[in-house]
Amino acid sequence: MKIIKVASRKSILALKQTQIVVDMLKKIYPNIQFEIVTIDTLGDKNLNNKLSQIGSKGLFTQEIEDMLIKGEVSMAVHSLKDIPTQLNKNLQISAYIKRDTNKDIMIFAKNCSNIYDLPQNAKIGTSSIRREVQLKKISPNFEICNIRGNIQTRLKKMKEENFDAIVLAKAGLKRLDMLKDVNYQELPFISASGQGCICVETTSGNKEIISMLEKINDKTTMECVIQEREFLDYIGGGCHSPSGAYCTKKDDIYKIIGFKSDIDGTSFIYDEQISQTPESLGITLAKKIMSKI
Repeated sequence: MKIIKVASRKSILALKQTQIVVDMLKKIYPNIQFEIVTIDTLGDKNLNNKLSQIGSKGLFTQEIEDMLIKGEVSMAVHSLKDIPTQLNKNLQISAYIKRDTNKDIMIFAKNCSNIYDLPQNAKIGTSSIRREVQLKKISPNFEICNIRGNIQTRLKKMKEENFDAIVLAKAGLKRLDMLKDVNYQELPFISASGQGCICVETTSGNKEIISMLEKINDKTTMECVIQEREFLDYIGGGCHSPSGAYCTKKDDIYKIIGFKSDIDGTSFIYDEQISQTPESLGITLAKKIMSKI
């Protein structure tokens, strides 16, 4: 039986997402064995600093991409929001899995159900400056504290370190069937580009694997998240520059919303753009926002 090696980070969520992809492929290719190969990335090893302080692109992908280029694995499964907008010339994203929810959620440590019921100086955990600036718009007095690690680790830290709440991506808890175990609220935040989308990366020359992955690629998801990533790339957003974008398609109309902010949130610029075609939608929005700075 043919064996295809698939790279993944070691976290429970990463492995769950990789298994989702493997299960989709198994249904189409029952005579192929898929072997998951795990690795720790720089972002997994350095849990003390904010992502914006580590100062490296590809914090959760570089080591995995090195395995792809060396031919040690044939494909790699990622959360799309972790992948830099500029890829190595030898690599490409070959499948975008149908997107799950893009929402951020606030998980409360105590008997609370609404962010507006928290004390103004509530201690809130997040490692994302995108979430931080949007939290500060609700209350500039919130005490925003860095919290890193997998979902289980962050939930444990929330209790042990007396956080009032933490902010996480809803999709992760949904995939791990953990939403029923937490007290949470969906937040009206603009999400990270690609948030909620699982993707599969390959080398550009591996035509056999690329052809296999075409069968699990979701076209609408692909069209929308590509525009979000083009928006992010154009404005130079990421760990050091708070920004977010979310593109949707409804009744053949594409709509993208986005923002760019400075670190302290005093300059927060939002706009949106609609079109009957997705091409250049993200860049058009980025230009509108950049013209206001």
